[in-house]
Amino acid sequence: MYKILLPGVLVFLLFFTSLCFPMEGQYKLFAWENFDNMSFPSALVKYGRGAEDSVKVVPYSQFNLDDILLEGIAKTECGRGCLFIQANPSARFIRVVSKNKLDRTTIKGKAIVQADFYVKERSPQMLGIALLATEIDPRTPDIVSAFYRLGINPMGEVYFSYYDSQLENKVTNYYKDDMSYYQLKTPGWHRFQMVFTGPETIHCFVDGIQSSYSPIREGSLKNLQMGVMIAAQANQTANSLIDNLSIQIADEELPLPSSPWTKNITKTTASPLESNVPHVPAVSSSAIHWYTTPEEAVLSNIHNKRQYLILFYSPFVKTNASLNQIIMSDINAQNYLKQFVLVCIDVNQLGGGALAQSFEIYKVPCFLILNYEGNEVAKSYFVNEMDWSRIYQDLQKSKP
Repeated sequence: MYKILLPGVLVFLLFFTSLCFPMEGQYKLFAWENFDNMSFPSALVKYGRGAEDSVKVVPYSQFNLDDILLEGIAKTECGRGCLFIQANPSARFIRVVSKNKLDRTTIKGKAIVQADFYVKERSPQMLGIALLATEIDPRTPDIVSAFYRLGINPMGEVYFSYYDSQLENKVTNYYKDDMSYYQLKTPGWHRFQMVFTGPETIHCFVDGIQSSYSPIREGSLKNLQMGVMIAAQANQTANSLIDNLSIQIADEELPLPSSPWTKNITKTTASPLESNVPHVPAVSSSAIHWYTTPEEAVLSNIHNKRQYLILFYSPFVKTNASLNQIIMSDINAQNYLKQFVLVCIDVNQLGGGALAQSFEIYKVPCFLILNYEGNEVAKSYFVNEMDWSRIYQDLQKSKP
């Protein structure tokens, strides 16, 4: 989930990938379900006995989340609400699946099926949780009969398996790692990802750490629908919090986007590009401060009412090095940037990509200037042959 809080204007819409122009070095959103409007999404379907009453969207405000939300990008991944699933002896196996279907044969680079789970302390009474990539048979739309799953079982193992109710041995390709392999902090949020490349290859990740059993060769499912499931033990009553159920795709081989729950994602006070390219000596870099969330930027600007300059970027774009050289070494660039409240947005984060699309930004790096009210003032796309004077000229051109 992601929302920019500039006064009254910047509420963005989520656009599907098919409406977008290609952007170098960016994952694009095929489908994304967040729960910011506090209602159960129409694109999701509940499955399992008792599911209708056991699956709800609840506000984060009813939980004490101060000890589990991290700084920086992680804060923007949680909005107002999340998916809440309550398991009990009469509702032990519950699944929630999206109607949106990705044809696996159309994947040119990668497709990432992912969700964020709040993982509680490891114990013998752990609730089984799992990310699903499934294919609902239109002939039996009320049944989830075959699926890939990546999750944590009650033994505290991060496992992958393929389930097909039509097979004699219903569970195949069963692999597992202990939770300690991923150094999972519990209780806490963690991102589970199944990455599909080609017609039959799957890699599994938790918070960007690849499983020991990847790659997995399994091509039975020809279409992918994202989903989640919980599996309660007999006589167990427990609940699970889930957020950011999504599919992202890329037409090229790109590294995984950073998990928002990784500890080292924090604010940056120099160039947001610096960690992704070779170091360039800075000129007065201590005077430049980039916020990594719009919320922080807005709060810092309540009294000063300055304009905002947003840098949309991808960690995977080759031009980062050239732009970083300019930002960190050109005194004129530094003096100009100091006039604004600076925000850097990674378009490979779910909200960052959606925010870029809402401003019709389909190429990065891109500078966007907004006035205090949130109206667009100027925009400049960076390419390698540009120097600071060219960027400056572009930014001086007011929006028609």
